[in-house]
Amino acid sequence: MINKEFLISNSHKVILKVLGKNDLPEVNFADKEKLNLFYKEFISDKFKKKSFILDQVHGDKFYNSSKLDDKILIGDAIYSTYLDEILIVKTADCMPIFFWSTKEKLIGLIHSGWKGTALGIAEKLFLELKKKYSLESIQAYLGPCIRQNQYEVGEDLKVQFPNETHSAFKEISNSKYLLDLKKILQQNLKNHQIPIQLQDDEICSKLSSEFYSHRNKETGRNLNLIYMEKI
Repeated sequence: MINKEFLISNSHKVILKVLGKNDLPEVNFADKEKLNLFYKEFISDKFKKKSFILDQVHGDKFYNSSKLDDKILIGDAIYSTYLDEILIVKTADCMPIFFWSTKEKLIGLIHSGWKGTALGIAEKLFLELKKKYSLESIQAYLGPCIRQNQYEVGEDLKVQFPNETHSAFKEISNSKYLLDLKKILQQNLKNHQIPIQLQDDEICSKLSSEFYSHRNKETGRNLNLIYMEKI
C-alpha cells in the first residue's frame, strides 16, 4: 500500500492511498457494473466516507463529484471540492494521476493510459479547472504504473501520437519501441502551459510484487484513492 498525507494550511489535509494485491479482497465479477459497485461499497464501508467511482473506458471525459450523486457514469477522471469524499480510480499499468490544491479545497484523480494520454485527458481537465482555480497552487503525484523499460509497443501505437512526442519512444528493434508515457504527459502539460510538477516514486506496476499489472496477465485492479479530511 502507498499512503501519503499532505497538510493544507490549518484547515484540512489531503490523503492519497494506493491499494494493491495485499490490501483488497479477491473478486471475480465478469460484469464491470457489479465490479465497480463492489469497489465503491467496499471503500465506503472501509473508510466510512462517501465514495465515487467511474466506469472507465480509456477516454477523456471527467466529472465534478457534485454532478455524480450515487451514479456510476462513463469517464476517466474526477475531482471534488468537498471534505470526506473519496475518489477512486482503478489501474493495472495505466497512470493514476493524483492532484490537489495547496490553497483551496480541491482534489482529483485521473486514469490515463496510452489512449487517455493521446486524447489529452489530463490537459483538458486542468484547463477546465484553470477557469476557476490557480494551477500554480496544484501539486500532483504519479502512482504505480508501467515504466518505459517494461512498456513495449509497436508502430501501430506510435502512430497514434503526434511526431513531436516520438522522442518518448525508444526503438529496440524494427517497429518495436519502449514507451515513456510519463514523458508524453509532461510534454503535453508543458505545451499547454500547465505549471504542474509531478511527484513520483517511480514504482513500476509490472515489476512490483505489490501491485496488479495487466501486462503480467493479472486480472485484478489497484485502487487509487484521494480524499480530504479536517485536521
